[in-house]
Formats: sequence, C-alpha cells, structure tokens
Amino acid sequence: MARAGGWWRAALAAARALLAALALHAAPIAAQQSTQKVDPDDALLFDARLGSLQIGHGVRAFNTSAGLCLDFGDVLDALQIAITIDPGARGARGWAFDENHRIEIDRDKGEVRFAGEYAKLTPDTLWESRSGWCVLAPDLGRWLGVTFTPDTSNAILGIAAKGALPIEAAAKRAAAAERLRGGKDKAPDLPRVALPYRAWRMPSLDVIASAAAQDRGDGLRRETRYELFGAGELAWFSAEARLSSDTSGAPQALRLRLYRSDIAARLLGPAHATEFALGDVASPSTALGVQATPGRGAAITNRPIGTASRFDTTDFTGVLPRGWDVELYRNGELLRSETGNALGRYEFRDVELRYGVNAFEIVAYGPQGQVRRERRSYNIGAQMPVGGETWYYADIVEDRRDLIEFSRVSAIDARRFGWRADLGVEQGLGRGTSITLAAHRIPVLDGARTLLEGSLRASPFGTLAQLEVAANPSGGQAYRANLFGQLWRTNFSIETIRNFGLASERLDPAQNAITAVALDKPVRAFGLIVPIRFDLRETQSRGEHLLAARGRVSIATRRFSASLIGSWQRQSITGGDSREEAVAGLLLNSRLGHVRVRGEIDLAVAPRLGLQGASAAANWSLGTQDEVQATVTHNGNEGLSSAGLSYTRDFAAFSLSGNGLVDSRGGFALGLSLQFGIGRDAHGRFGRFRSTAQAASGAVAVMAFQDLNGDGLRQDDEPFTLPPGLLVNDVPIAPPKHPQPGETAILIDGLSPALPVRVSLDESALPDPFQLPSDKGVAAVPRAGLVTPVLLGITATSTVDGTLLIDGRAAAGEVIELVDAKGQVAYRLRTEFDGFFSFERVRYGEYRLQLARGARVLADQISVGPDRPAVRLGTIERQQSLAAAP
Repeated sequence: MARAGGWWRAALAAARALLAALALHAAPIAAQQSTQKVDPDDALLFDARLGSLQIGHGVRAFNTSAGLCLDFGDVLDALQIAITIDPGARGARGWAFDENHRIEIDRDKGEVRFAGEYAKLTPDTLWESRSGWCVLAPDLGRWLGVTFTPDTSNAILGIAAKGALPIEAAAKRAAAAERLRGGKDKAPDLPRVALPYRAWRMPSLDVIASAAAQDRGDGLRRETRYELFGAGELAWFSAEARLSSDTSGAPQALRLRLYRSDIAARLLGPAHATEFALGDVASPSTALGVQATPGRGAAITNRPIGTASRFDTTDFTGVLPRGWDVELYRNGELLRSETGNALGRYEFRDVELRYGVNAFEIVAYGPQGQVRRERRSYNIGAQMPVGGETWYYADIVEDRRDLIEFSRVSAIDARRFGWRADLGVEQGLGRGTSITLAAHRIPVLDGARTLLEGSLRASPFGTLAQLEVAANPSGGQAYRANLFGQLWRTNFSIETIRNFGLASERLDPAQNAITAVALDKPVRAFGLIVPIRFDLRETQSRGEHLLAARGRVSIATRRFSASLIGSWQRQSITGGDSREEAVAGLLLNSRLGHVRVRGEIDLAVAPRLGLQGASAAANWSLGTQDEVQATVTHNGNEGLSSAGLSYTRDFAAFSLSGNGLVDSRGGFALGLSLQFGIGRDAHGRFGRFRSTAQAASGAVAVMAFQDLNGDGLRQDDEPFTLPPGLLVNDVPIAPPKHPQPGETAILIDGLSPALPVRVSLDESALPDPFQLPSDKGVAAVPRAGLVTPVLLGITATSTVDGTLLIDGRAAAGEVIELVDAKGQVAYRLRTEFDGFFSFERVRYGEYRLQLARGARVLADQISVGPDRPAVRLGTIERQQSLAAAP
C-alpha cells in the first residue's frame, strides 16, 4: 500500500511539474497579447448600411491612435455572422457568409485564420472596451471579406463587398417578413408549387455528337459517336434515359429510369417513401458486406434525400460523357479525378467523411471547355435518424446490366453478375444513437450468397462511434469498430476489422485483420491554411502482411488549388521476400486571367524512379463565345506522348468544336463535335435550343401580375408583368437587361431536382414604394428536364391610422395588431405618446384591429382596397376593464 501511495504522489508531483512548465511556456505568449483599451470618451454610434439597406441595431465604434475600431459583437449581430466568442474572450471561431469562409481568432497565439489564410494579430488590431472586443476596421474587413466605409458626419457605416452577399437578400426578406407578420417570431411555411404528374411530357434532350478520323499506325479509321440524355415524364413518373453509341454510330446501350422523389416523404401512402425508382438503379453499400452496384431493377427508400448511404463514407456516381473529366473537391480540397469512358459514368467510391460538415463539389470539364458543377453537403453527425424515427431501404437489382441492351452479354459476365436484393432498417434511439439491421442476397459465380449485418452508432464524449457485425448463415463472421472525433483541432478516425472467414464484396476470407488510423489537420504555411492528411493501414492475411501509408497536402486559394499525394506500401510474404512500392502524384487546378489550367502527374518513386503518367490542359477564353484548349499527355508505361489542340465556338443555340491530336509515334487524330440541349422556354413550350445542358437539372419560370384586389390570386382582369427582381433561396436574381417585347417571365434553370427552392419577389426592387408582394413567396419543387411555373402577385397598399383612448386618456405605448381574414397577425406596432397609431403599407384585404394583450377587438371589418388609399379610424375609446387581459 505504501508503494502504491508513493506511486500516486510521484505521479501527482509530475503532473504539477508539467502544468507549471506549460504555464511558464504560455505566459510569454499571453503577455505578448496584452490588449489596449479604448477611451469611452471617443465612442461613436453608427447606423450600419449594406447598400441602401439598414441592418442591425447600430454599431459602436471608437477612435484610436491606429484608426477607427468597430465593436466586434455589434458587427456580428448586424451582418448575422455565425462566429462564437468563447466565454474567456480569448478566442472566437465560426464562418462568414459561406461555410467555406472559416474564421478562427486565437488571442493567446496572437493569430487569426480566415478563408484559407492566416495573419498575426498586431497590438493595434484588437482593443478592449466595456462591451467586449473592438477590432480595427480595415483588419476586420479583411477577415470578413468586406469593406467598411465610415461616414462620421452622418453617423453611417457603409458596408460593401465585391459580390452580392447572401446576408443582403436575407436581411431584405427578414425586414419585409417582419412587417408582414407583425413581429411574430416564426414565419409560416411557404406553400409548395409543383407540377402534377402526367402520362407523358416531352423530355428535354442533351445531345453530344462527334466524328473523328485517326491513324495510330494501323491504318486510317473513322469513328462516329453520339450520346443522348433525356429527362421528362412517362406513365406518371419522372423519367431519365441515356442512349449511347459505339464507334460506328450504332446504338450500344440504353438506360432508362422511372422514379418519383419527395423530400417530405409522402410517396406510396403508408410507406412514407422519399424516393422509389424502376429501371436503371443502384444498390446501397455497407462497410463489411456489399458495394454499391448499378443495374436494372427497382429500389425504394425513406431516407432523407441527399444523405449518405453509409455512416462514415459516401459514394458519388453520375453521368460522364466520353471525353469529359471530373474532379471531386471536399471543403475546397482537391481529392480525386476521373476521365469519361465508354460506360458513360463516373464513380468515386468510399469517399471518407470527416468529422463535422463535409462540403463536396463535383466539377466536370467538357472537351469544348464546358464546366458543370454539382454541390452536396454531408454532416457526419446527421447521417442517422433521430430518436423515434425509422429509416429503411429495399431494392432488387441485376448487377451491371442496362435495362435495354443492344448486344449479348458474355457467358462469363452472365455467370458472375446476377440478381441481388437488399433490405435494411435503421432505428433512431435518441441522443445521437441508432441501430441498424440489414440483409443482403448478392450474386457470386454460378450462385448467390446471403449476408446479415447489424450496427450500433453512438456519440460518446463528443465523438462518433460505430460497432458493426456481418455474418453468413453458412459460415463466416466479421466485426468492425470505427471512431471519429476531433482532438487538439485535429480530426481523427480509427478503424479496426476482425474477419473470421467471411467472404463478401468488401472482405476476402483470407483477410484476418485490418487496422487503419487517419489524421487530418490544417497547418499554417506560406500565409495560407494548408490541410494535411495522413493515414496508415495494416492488413493481415493468411500468408501475407501489407502495410500501407498515404499522405496528402492540399493548397486552395481563390485562383489556385493543388493536392500533393504520396503513398508507400510494403508487402511481405510469409516465409518469403518482401516488396516495397512508393508513388507520388500531383493534382493541379488554376486560373490565370482568362486561362484555366489543369494538370496531373503520377511518379513512381520505388522500387525504381520513373514517370508513370502526366497530363496538362489549358483553356483560353477568347471573349464570351470562343475558347481554345491545348492538351499534353504522357503515358510512361507505354512510352507514348501526345499533344492536342481544339477550338470551340458557342453559337448560343449550340456549340461546335474542332480538334486535332498528334502523338510521338506518328499517329494523329482529327475530330469535330457538336453539343446542344433542347428544352422548354419560360412558358413551358418545347423547342428552346441552348449550347448548355438542360435535361439533367430542373427549372422554374416566375411570372408576376398586378394583384388589384390583394387576394393573392390572379383574375382575368389582372395583367401580367415581368418580375422586377426575385429572391431565390435568398439570392437576388435580376430580370434580363434587355427583355423581349411582351416577355413576362424570368427563367431560373440549373436547379437540383426534388429539392424545393424558396422563390419570392424582391421587395427592394419594386419600382413603387407603395407596392408590396402579395405574399411571402412559394417553395417551388423543380423536376429534371421540366419547367415549374410560379405566379407571384404585386399589390398596392394603404395606410390605416387612428387614435386610441382608454378611460378617456391617451393610450401611450399600447401594442396593437391588425389581424387578416385568415386570423393571422399581419401587422403590429406600439401607439405614440398621444395614443396615435399608423399602419403603413397595409396590403389590400379585410382586417380587424385588436389589442395584443388579451386580443380584445378594437375595430372590426376594416376594408383596405383601391378605393381607400388611406383608412382613417378616428378616435377609438375603450374602458380599462374591457381592454385588460382576461
């Protein structure tokens, strides 16, 4: 016992010594960051103006020896920036306007990180005031990406940015909504607008056609290819189809998918499905059992649209025409790239999700300089149901078979790729915990195999953990444990798998154990925040041991992004030799003026140094219609190099590209390609030709009308008009600068199908200050290849005023409300000192006036319409006993 007690005292003494050393080490840093205090006599109060819009409740400022400093909390409140200051006031972290614009202030270290950059905190940057922090205006503007312009004579603080800030549109909406709902804390849900399904709607079509002649040393060959992608409606389903040809122009594959999607989970009655599909679908993936596989069949799920199929990884698949390149980014970090092939698909499998929010961007580059972007966001902590919620999925798929095939499948593929079935249920248990059970029937050569899986997810001690088990009823089990978290601002993940003879699409029965550790940490370098990732993986199999390490360093600025990747592995054979391999790679994407440059290098480091492959592409924009692309490639394995040049002309209705290529063996290729899309115009009429794709996304056509009676519904005598400005998901959309005669609609395309978008009139764009939108807008649900019409009213307004007396005396400061015909409080205000009140810009309609306390009616049947530009209620007298709340 004495020894135990001595050991405990020695450990305690060592801990104290360590803490003392840390304190001594930190003391100089804290001392260096001693902050100056502002003089209260130099205080100023500004009204914050974002353009012509007044925001916030005033910004306090102080004159200092270094210049004007702004109260940090007031600026955050005015701009509604999601930055949190720690209780000790030694740091702050969050993001400004965009989740990719991260900001982190560490006063102990004397530094600030913002938008991928970092800077030192000078003694003049931060000041202390009675209300908290005061930040020098130029420094604060640099962190946030805005410019502060103080006008001391008028007490106005102007705020400007290079582009439109989302907060500007949101503030306009908030100000308008506040007047409409009279101070209510929460606005009602917007009504949904969606097209009814029909048996047939003409699909929008995207067409890519090419013709080429080439000689690779084996004689001149001619190729003719085409790819058609269409999206419309068939048999009361959304329909998507892709037809591709072989090199002779004969049809090679036709994929067809019929589906319905509903983010509100109202499909198939009691099934409450969010999506079900027939035709060409894809199966889900799991960690131990199955891989996601495309094929023909049927699938149904009630999982929220956009969630990952797995807890810790996700898959990205999509259509990628031949000749296109696609890149995958996460939080601005370039991860992977692929080139289009004959299958017409891209597949990024098992993309790991980091702890927290994962903002992915898929960027596809076409041979004619086209650029298509798709954004998805995953929060790893939100990839599970909440307590009491149940998610499920079910499918039956024939592996890697198109719905309609024009050629016979080989005998080997027919034996290998058969029918599969999957069924899974996940139940939320609350407090970040869920349980999952799944069953799979997967094809194998000349047969099928059954797998059963179960998993438990939890969130212990601020981390995310998962335990999984998979088993084959005929024999074989596997177990997996996974842990995600963040420690010392470093994201980590730990995975371990133990396999006891299980054979699945994920595991080989010869594999006994897998252990993996991954670390992600941003570091400061070259004035930037540089994400660094390192992972180590060990695989133990019967007769073999494999140890692999992989690292990635990424740099991203506004004009430049690059990822340097290195990997090493050692394979040891039991009782035999070992073999080591090491490779390095570089992915690069940059923009220099009108030139966009992309490049990739793969270098073998061990056992022999050599160039495996390299490629580079540069695109020059020659105005808005012309572009030139130059490419250089080298294949180190074949010892072949090539160079190509192409010119693209955009004719608005279509784009045409000519290209040529030569290689180091004397081969050459010449080609001509055509791309166009046929879709619907703003009035839903088919025949709108554009050089860009129209079938893969949805569109919304917004028209406005003069709502003469203020009921929000258009009558025959209420004329159409072009919307003066829109807010689409709080982003301002301006009308065409040069509209065609009689044009009354704004077409907004490129929208993600099935995901509602908020559409409303921009009140600040209305030409008449006495006009208002008839309602708060709608939630429009776009569908692929179709145009969803939206109709919004513009109504005139009136003034309602009067004087309120209670017990013969002026009722000063009483809160009174105007309630509309639906029983909702539309306007609210306080009476003046003499009992006078005036409701400005009141929409046409029927109202009643009431006291907020007790909802006592003061005046009933107040009609506001075009025949009464001002409603004078005169003096309203009430007794205190009748006005008091019950």
